[in-house]
Formats: sequence, structure tokens, C-alpha cells
Amino acid sequence: MKKISSVLVIIISIAIFSCGSDDVKTPDPIIGVWTLSERFQNGSTVELTNCKLKNAIIVMPDGTFESKFYKKQSNNTCELYLESSGTWKSLGNNTYTLIEDEKDPYTSEINEDGSILSLNDSFEFQGGINTLKEVFTKL
Repeated sequence: MKKISSVLVIIISIAIFSCGSDDVKTPDPIIGVWTLSERFQNGSTVELTNCKLKNAIIVMPDGTFESKFYKKQSNNTCELYLESSGTWKSLGNNTYTLIEDEKDPYTSEINEDGSILSLNDSFEFQGGINTLKEVFTKL
């Protein structure tokens, strides 16, 4: 009986200690709330109003995200004017693709410490190709 108890204690100990910290999954760094902090169009800095600085992306662990965009109204109030949603996917090395409401995907990157998210896009405007880079800071 003593031998069976010793074997049982060893088996339980192995089971407990084999469930180490390797089993704990670190959340993806893109998950969280991000607010707009800078915008660049064709390499030039675009001045942002306090209202635009409320623009946010909320990234969820289930592979989805929501965007909220604010606009200054004629009466000088800042109001939510557009909400959208989409999906995100990690491409590895802190690079992601975000697809919003069946639009073309955005390429995005997060800096090494996980505090800055950069979204890059290009679009046609007045007969030329424009590039847009939006920088978001994690709250």
C-alpha cells in the first residue's frame, strides 16, 4: 500500500509541475484600445484637431475590432460620426492585417514595446495615388 501511495504522489507531482508557465499564453500585443495620435499623408504631417484625437480602434481577442471616428460639427461640438467593424489577423513579427467592412485590408505594425500601432494605406485621389499613415497609441 505504501508503494502505491508513493507512486501516486510521484504521478500527481509530475502532473502539477508539468503545467508550468509555458502553458500560459501571452495576449497578442494588438489587443486593446488604441487612440489616434498622429497622421501623415504623402509623408507630410497632418494637423489633428482634439476631436480627431478621439478616433479609436478597439481590438478584441476573438479576431475582431471596432473603429470609432469623430468629427467636429458646425456648432463646434465633437460628435461620433462613423462606427465600423472588421477582423484582424497576425502575420507575425508584430505585423497585422485589418479588414474593415469588406474594404481592402490595411497593413499595420506595432512597435517593439507594444505601445504604437501604425496603419498604412494608399488610395487614389484626384488622379494620383496618396499614402496615408495613421499612428495610434495604446491606452
